[in-house]
Amino acid sequence: MANSTSKKIRNIALTLIGIAIFIGVYAYIGFDKILNVMQNRLSLLVIVYAVMLTFINMIIRAWRWDIILANFEQAKIRFIRLLGYTFAGGFLANITPGKIGELGKSYFLKRNHGISLRHGLPSIMIEKLADIIVTAGIAIFFIFSFIYKLNIFYTCIILLAYIILVIAGFLLTKLFSYKITNIGFIKRFMQKKNLEPKEVDYIFARMSGFGFISKTVILTFIIWIIGAWRLMIIGEALGIKLSFIYYIMIIAISLFVGGISLIPSGIGINDAVMIYLFNMMGGSLELYGAATLANTMLSVFLVNMIGGVLFIVLFGRVKKG
Repeated sequence: MANSTSKKIRNIALTLIGIAIFIGVYAYIGFDKILNVMQNRLSLLVIVYAVMLTFINMIIRAWRWDIILANFEQAKIRFIRLLGYTFAGGFLANITPGKIGELGKSYFLKRNHGISLRHGLPSIMIEKLADIIVTAGIAIFFIFSFIYKLNIFYTCIILLAYIILVIAGFLLTKLFSYKITNIGFIKRFMQKKNLEPKEVDYIFARMSGFGFISKTVILTFIIWIIGAWRLMIIGEALGIKLSFIYYIMIIAISLFVGGISLIPSGIGINDAVMIYLFNMMGGSLELYGAATLANTMLSVFLVNMIGGVLFIVLFGRVKKG
Protein backbone atom coordinates (compact mmCIF):
# COMPACT_ATOMS: atom_id res chain seq x y z
CA MET A 1 0.00 0.00 0.00
CA ALA A 2 2.78 2.41 1.00
CA ASN A 3 4.74 1.49 -2.12
CA SER A 4 1.69 2.21 -4.31
CA THR A 5 1.16 5.60 -2.62
CA SER A 6 4.82 6.57 -3.09
CA LYS A 7 4.60 5.67 -6.79
CA LYS A 8 1.52 7.86 -7.20
CA ILE A 9 3.27 10.76 -5.45
CA ARG A 10 6.35 10.28 -7.65
CA ASN A 11 4.23 10.21 -10.82
CA ILE A 12 2.36 13.36 -9.80
CA ALA A 13 5.67 15.08 -8.96
CA LEU A 14 7.18 14.09 -12.33
CA THR A 15 4.07 15.31 -14.16
CA LEU A 16 4.21 18.66 -12.36
CA ILE A 17 7.91 19.00 -13.20
CA GLY A 18 7.12 18.29 -16.87
CA ILE A 19 4.30 20.85 -16.92
CA ALA A 20 6.58 23.43 -15.27
CA ILE A 21 9.27 22.82 -17.93
CA PHE A 22 6.63 23.02 -20.68
CA ILE A 23 5.28 26.36 -19.41
CA GLY A 24 8.77 27.70 -18.66
CA VAL A 25 10.13 26.97 -22.14
CA TYR A 26 7.28 28.68 -23.96
CA ALA A 27 7.08 31.53 -21.44
CA TYR A 28 10.79 32.21 -22.03
CA ILE A 29 10.18 32.55 -25.78
CA GLY A 30 6.87 34.36 -25.26
CA PHE A 31 3.46 32.72 -25.55
CA ASP A 32 2.04 35.79 -27.27
CA LYS A 33 4.77 35.76 -29.93
CA ILE A 34 4.37 32.01 -30.55
CA LEU A 35 0.57 32.17 -30.81
CA ASN A 36 0.84 35.17 -33.13
CA VAL A 37 3.14 33.23 -35.48
CA MET A 38 0.82 30.20 -35.44
CA GLN A 39 -2.27 32.31 -36.06
CA ASN A 40 -0.74 34.19 -38.99
CA ARG A 41 1.13 31.39 -40.74
CA LEU A 42 -0.64 28.09 -40.05
CA SER A 43 -3.43 27.64 -42.60
CA LEU A 44 -6.40 25.32 -42.12
CA LEU A 45 -5.04 23.13 -44.93
CA VAL A 46 -1.73 22.61 -43.09
CA ILE A 47 -3.58 21.75 -39.86
CA VAL A 48 -5.80 19.23 -41.70
CA TYR A 49 -2.70 17.73 -43.37
CA ALA A 50 -0.92 17.37 -39.99
CA VAL A 51 -4.01 15.80 -38.39
CA MET A 52 -4.22 13.31 -41.28
CA LEU A 53 -0.58 12.33 -40.74
CA THR A 54 -1.29 11.79 -37.03
CA PHE A 55 -4.20 9.49 -37.93
CA ILE A 56 -2.04 7.62 -40.48
CA ASN A 57 0.60 7.24 -37.77
CA MET A 58 -1.95 5.67 -35.39
CA ILE A 59 -3.34 3.42 -38.16
CA ILE A 60 0.17 2.05 -38.82
CA ARG A 61 0.64 1.51 -35.08
CA ALA A 62 -2.60 -0.50 -34.99
CA TRP A 63 -1.47 -2.47 -38.08
CA ARG A 64 1.86 -3.26 -36.41
CA TRP A 65 0.03 -4.49 -33.31
CA ASP A 66 -2.24 -6.63 -35.51
CA ILE A 67 0.84 -8.26 -37.07
CA ILE A 68 2.30 -8.94 -33.61
CA LEU A 69 -0.93 -10.50 -32.33
CA ALA A 70 -1.19 -12.64 -35.49
CA ASN A 71 2.36 -13.83 -34.84
CA PHE A 72 1.17 -15.16 -31.49
CA GLU A 73 -1.67 -16.92 -33.32
CA GLN A 74 -4.34 -15.10 -31.34
CA ALA A 75 -8.00 -14.60 -32.28
CA LYS A 76 -8.51 -12.13 -35.13
CA ILE A 77 -9.78 -8.77 -33.89
CA ARG A 78 -11.56 -6.28 -36.12
CA PHE A 79 -9.09 -3.60 -37.18
CA ILE A 80 -11.38 -0.73 -36.15
CA ARG A 81 -11.38 -2.12 -32.61
CA LEU A 82 -7.60 -2.40 -32.56
CA LEU A 83 -7.41 1.20 -33.74
CA GLY A 84 -9.68 2.25 -30.87
CA TYR A 85 -7.50 0.36 -28.38
CA THR A 86 -4.41 1.97 -29.94
CA PHE A 87 -5.80 5.48 -29.38
CA ALA A 88 -6.81 4.57 -25.81
CA GLY A 89 -3.34 3.07 -25.26
CA GLY A 90 -1.77 6.26 -26.63
CA PHE A 91 -3.69 8.26 -24.04
CA LEU A 92 -2.56 5.92 -21.24
CA ALA A 93 1.03 6.04 -22.52
CA ASN A 94 1.05 9.82 -22.54
CA ILE A 95 -0.03 10.16 -18.90
CA THR A 96 2.39 7.63 -17.39
CA PRO A 97 6.21 7.64 -16.89
CA GLY A 98 8.11 5.84 -19.65
CA LYS A 99 4.75 5.33 -21.44
CA ILE A 100 4.22 2.22 -19.28
CA GLY A 101 0.47 2.86 -19.22
CA GLU A 102 0.25 1.57 -22.79
CA LEU A 103 0.36 -1.93 -21.31
CA GLY A 104 -3.21 -1.21 -20.22
CA LYS A 105 -4.31 -2.14 -23.76
CA SER A 106 -3.95 -5.77 -22.70
CA TYR A 107 -6.90 -5.24 -20.34
CA PHE A 108 -9.24 -4.70 -23.30
CA LEU A 109 -7.82 -7.75 -25.08
CA LYS A 110 -8.56 -9.92 -22.08
CA ARG A 111 -12.02 -8.59 -21.22
CA ASN A 112 -13.37 -8.16 -24.76
CA HIS A 113 -11.63 -10.94 -26.71
CA GLY A 114 -10.51 -13.53 -24.18
CA ILE A 115 -6.79 -13.03 -24.99
CA SER A 116 -4.94 -13.73 -21.77
CA LEU A 117 -2.36 -11.37 -20.31
CA ARG A 118 0.32 -13.96 -21.04
CA HIS A 119 -0.07 -13.12 -24.74
CA GLY A 120 -1.58 -9.64 -24.55
CA LEU A 121 1.23 -8.13 -22.50
CA PRO A 122 4.10 -9.54 -24.64
CA SER A 123 2.45 -8.18 -27.79
CA ILE A 124 2.48 -4.66 -26.32
CA MET A 125 5.98 -5.09 -24.88
CA ILE A 126 7.23 -5.99 -28.37
CA GLU A 127 5.70 -2.75 -29.66
CA LYS A 128 7.49 -0.81 -26.93
CA LEU A 129 10.75 -2.64 -27.63
CA ALA A 130 10.52 -1.85 -31.35
CA ASP A 131 9.90 1.83 -30.54
CA ILE A 132 12.91 1.94 -28.22
CA ILE A 133 15.26 0.10 -30.62
CA VAL A 134 14.41 2.23 -33.67
CA THR A 135 14.30 5.56 -31.80
CA ALA A 136 17.58 4.84 -30.02
CA GLY A 137 19.25 3.74 -33.27
CA ILE A 138 18.24 6.91 -35.17
CA ALA A 139 19.09 9.10 -32.16
CA ILE A 140 22.55 7.51 -31.76
CA PHE A 141 23.36 8.17 -35.42
CA PHE A 142 22.37 11.84 -35.27
CA ILE A 143 23.85 12.52 -31.81
CA PHE A 144 27.29 11.40 -32.97
CA SER A 145 27.17 12.73 -36.54
CA PHE A 146 25.42 16.11 -36.09
CA ILE A 147 25.91 17.09 -32.45
CA TYR A 148 29.38 15.67 -31.75
CA LYS A 149 30.43 16.17 -35.41
CA LEU A 150 32.00 12.71 -35.53
CA ASN A 151 33.29 11.50 -38.88
CA ILE A 152 30.48 9.70 -40.76
CA PHE A 153 32.63 6.53 -41.02
CA TYR A 154 33.07 6.27 -37.25
CA THR A 155 29.40 7.15 -36.71
CA CYS A 156 28.39 4.25 -38.95
CA ILE A 157 30.74 1.95 -37.03
CA ILE A 158 29.04 2.95 -33.76
CA LEU A 159 25.59 2.43 -35.33
CA LEU A 160 26.69 -0.98 -36.70
CA ALA A 161 27.92 -1.95 -33.22
CA TYR A 162 24.51 -0.95 -31.82
CA ILE A 163 22.69 -3.08 -34.45
CA ILE A 164 24.96 -6.06 -33.72
CA LEU A 165 24.29 -5.62 -30.00
CA VAL A 166 20.51 -5.63 -30.61
CA ILE A 167 20.71 -8.75 -32.81
CA ALA A 168 22.93 -10.48 -30.25
CA GLY A 169 20.40 -9.59 -27.56
CA PHE A 170 17.59 -11.27 -29.52
CA LEU A 171 19.71 -14.37 -30.18
CA LEU A 172 20.81 -14.67 -26.55
CA THR A 173 17.21 -14.21 -25.40
CA LYS A 174 16.15 -17.08 -27.64
CA LEU A 175 19.06 -19.35 -26.67
CA PHE A 176 18.96 -18.72 -22.93
CA SER A 177 15.25 -18.16 -22.32
CA TYR A 178 15.35 -20.91 -19.67
CA LYS A 179 17.92 -18.92 -17.67
CA ILE A 180 15.94 -15.71 -18.08
CA THR A 181 12.88 -17.38 -16.57
CA ASN A 182 14.92 -18.04 -13.40
CA ILE A 183 15.56 -14.34 -12.79
CA GLY A 184 13.80 -13.33 -9.60
CA PHE A 185 11.15 -10.81 -10.73
CA ILE A 186 10.47 -12.75 -13.97
CA LYS A 187 10.00 -15.97 -12.01
CA ARG A 188 7.58 -14.23 -9.62
CA PHE A 189 5.65 -12.77 -12.57
CA MET A 190 5.41 -16.25 -14.17
CA GLN A 191 4.11 -17.75 -10.93
CA LYS A 192 1.56 -14.97 -10.56
CA LYS A 193 0.28 -15.49 -14.12
CA ASN A 194 0.57 -19.32 -13.98
CA LEU A 195 3.03 -19.29 -16.87
CA GLU A 196 4.91 -22.48 -17.63
CA PRO A 197 8.56 -22.28 -18.86
CA LYS A 198 7.50 -23.86 -22.20
CA GLU A 199 4.99 -21.05 -22.70
CA VAL A 200 7.73 -18.46 -22.13
CA ASP A 201 9.96 -20.36 -24.59
CA TYR A 202 7.12 -20.16 -27.11
CA ILE A 203 6.82 -16.38 -26.63
CA PHE A 204 10.59 -15.88 -27.06
CA ALA A 205 10.60 -18.13 -30.13
CA ARG A 206 7.75 -16.16 -31.76
CA MET A 207 9.54 -12.89 -30.97
CA SER A 208 12.83 -14.00 -32.52
CA GLY A 209 11.74 -14.79 -36.08
CA PHE A 210 13.71 -12.72 -38.62
CA GLY A 211 10.68 -12.02 -40.83
CA PHE A 212 8.60 -10.92 -37.85
CA ILE A 213 11.35 -8.64 -36.49
CA SER A 214 11.90 -7.12 -39.94
CA LYS A 215 8.21 -6.24 -40.41
CA THR A 216 7.95 -4.78 -36.92
CA VAL A 217 11.11 -2.66 -37.23
CA ILE A 218 10.25 -1.41 -40.74
CA LEU A 219 6.76 -0.33 -39.66
CA THR A 220 8.24 1.36 -36.60
CA PHE A 221 10.71 3.24 -38.80
CA ILE A 222 7.83 4.38 -41.03
CA ILE A 223 5.99 5.65 -37.94
CA TRP A 224 8.93 7.91 -37.05
CA ILE A 225 9.31 9.06 -40.66
CA ILE A 226 5.66 10.14 -40.67
CA GLY A 227 6.24 12.02 -37.41
CA ALA A 228 9.18 13.87 -38.97
CA TRP A 229 7.12 14.55 -42.10
CA ARG A 230 4.35 16.14 -39.99
CA LEU A 231 6.91 18.37 -38.25
CA MET A 232 8.38 19.37 -41.63
CA ILE A 233 4.93 20.29 -43.03
CA ILE A 234 4.35 22.52 -40.00
CA GLY A 235 7.87 23.95 -40.11
CA GLU A 236 7.72 24.85 -43.80
CA ALA A 237 4.32 26.49 -43.34
CA LEU A 238 5.86 28.68 -40.63
CA GLY A 239 8.85 29.60 -42.80
CA ILE A 240 11.51 27.23 -41.42
CA LYS A 241 13.83 26.09 -44.22
CA LEU A 242 15.54 22.83 -43.27
CA SER A 243 16.08 19.58 -45.16
CA PHE A 244 13.98 16.55 -44.20
CA ILE A 245 16.92 14.77 -42.54
CA TYR A 246 17.12 17.50 -39.90
CA TYR A 247 13.47 16.95 -39.01
CA ILE A 248 14.17 13.22 -38.58
CA MET A 249 17.06 14.11 -36.28
CA ILE A 250 14.97 16.53 -34.21
CA ILE A 251 12.08 14.06 -33.77
CA ALA A 252 14.35 11.09 -32.95
CA ILE A 253 16.58 12.82 -30.39
CA SER A 254 13.75 14.69 -28.67
CA LEU A 255 11.64 11.52 -28.32
CA PHE A 256 14.65 9.53 -27.14
CA VAL A 257 15.54 12.07 -24.43
CA GLY A 258 11.88 12.49 -23.46
CA GLY A 259 11.47 8.71 -23.25
CA ILE A 260 14.39 8.20 -20.84
CA SER A 261 13.37 11.18 -18.68
CA LEU A 262 10.54 9.15 -17.03
CA ILE A 263 8.34 12.26 -17.15
CA PRO A 264 4.90 11.19 -18.51
CA SER A 265 4.88 11.58 -22.30
CA GLY A 266 8.18 13.46 -21.94
CA ILE A 267 6.03 16.57 -21.53
CA GLY A 268 8.18 19.67 -21.46
CA ILE A 269 11.36 17.67 -22.08
CA ASN A 270 10.41 16.77 -25.68
CA ASP A 271 9.56 20.40 -26.43
CA ALA A 272 12.70 21.82 -24.78
CA VAL A 273 15.01 19.41 -26.63
CA MET A 274 13.20 19.97 -29.94
CA ILE A 275 13.53 23.77 -29.66
CA TYR A 276 17.20 23.42 -28.61
CA LEU A 277 17.95 21.27 -31.67
CA PHE A 278 16.10 23.68 -33.95
CA ASN A 279 18.06 26.57 -32.46
CA MET A 280 21.37 24.83 -33.25
CA MET A 281 20.61 25.57 -36.91
CA GLY A 282 20.33 29.30 -36.17
CA GLY A 283 17.21 31.37 -36.79
CA SER A 284 14.14 32.57 -34.93
CA LEU A 285 13.19 31.10 -31.54
CA GLU A 286 9.61 32.26 -32.10
CA LEU A 287 9.36 30.17 -35.27
CA TYR A 288 10.92 27.13 -33.59
CA GLY A 289 8.66 27.49 -30.55
CA ALA A 290 5.60 27.78 -32.82
CA ALA A 291 6.60 24.70 -34.85
CA THR A 292 7.21 22.63 -31.70
CA LEU A 293 4.00 23.70 -29.96
CA ALA A 294 1.90 23.14 -33.11
CA ASN A 295 3.44 19.68 -33.55
CA THR A 296 2.71 18.80 -29.90
CA MET A 297 -0.89 20.03 -30.18
CA LEU A 298 -1.53 18.15 -33.44
CA SER A 299 0.00 14.89 -32.21
CA VAL A 300 0.18 14.37 -28.43
CA PHE A 301 -2.75 16.61 -27.50
CA LEU A 302 -4.90 15.24 -30.34
CA VAL A 303 -4.19 11.61 -29.44
CA ASN A 304 -4.85 12.39 -25.75
CA MET A 305 -8.19 14.00 -26.59
CA ILE A 306 -9.44 11.17 -28.83
CA GLY A 307 -7.77 8.42 -26.78
CA GLY A 308 -9.11 9.80 -23.49
CA VAL A 309 -12.69 9.80 -24.78
CA LEU A 310 -12.29 6.28 -26.24
CA PHE A 311 -10.73 5.00 -23.02
CA ILE A 312 -13.68 6.26 -20.96
CA VAL A 313 -16.17 4.74 -23.44
CA LEU A 314 -14.35 1.40 -23.75
CA PHE A 315 -13.72 1.10 -20.00
CA GLY A 316 -17.35 1.97 -19.31
CA ARG A 317 -18.56 -0.75 -21.71
CA VAL A 318 -16.29 -3.34 -20.09
CA LYS A 319 -17.54 -2.42 -16.61
CA LYS A 320 -21.14 -2.46 -17.79
CA GLY A 321 -20.65 -5.85 -19.41
